[in-house]
Amino acid sequence: MDAGVLGCQGHTLKQTLEKLPYDKNKIRNSSTIVRAFDGSHRVVVGEIEIPVQIGPFEFQIHFQVMDIRPAYSCLLGRPWIHAPGAVLSSLHQKLKFIVGDKRVIILGEEDLVVTCPKPVGYTEANEEALKTAF
Repeated sequence: MDAGVLGCQGHTLKQTLEKLPYDKNKIRNSSTIVRAFDGSHRVVVGEIEIPVQIGPFEFQIHFQVMDIRPAYSCLLGRPWIHAPGAVLSSLHQKLKFIVGDKRVIILGEEDLVVTCPKPVGYTEANEEALKTAF
């Protein structure tokens, strides 16, 4: 599976899944409720395991299908990262793991990094505010 497909923007996660080649009969119902970063609750439409090729290796990754428009294409959960003993660095955009006697390093691709910067408020402080104890 080409990771670039998962990087498409402007689609809901459900629409992204619909563009991938998969067996619709393999989607299982889910009663999971996910709490979003803003504290709201989102319903998981279903769950599916899809083979994803990362570097030269293929992993079976468990996905939760949601009908939302997120700021990211997908979040890859921890279980598949821990299975090969991988070390993930979001700062360096790298994934490292050992296979046999070889160290594998997967570099992130800048065109797949999805960000949605939000405006940050700025308040000018006066001298009185600087003397306030917390």
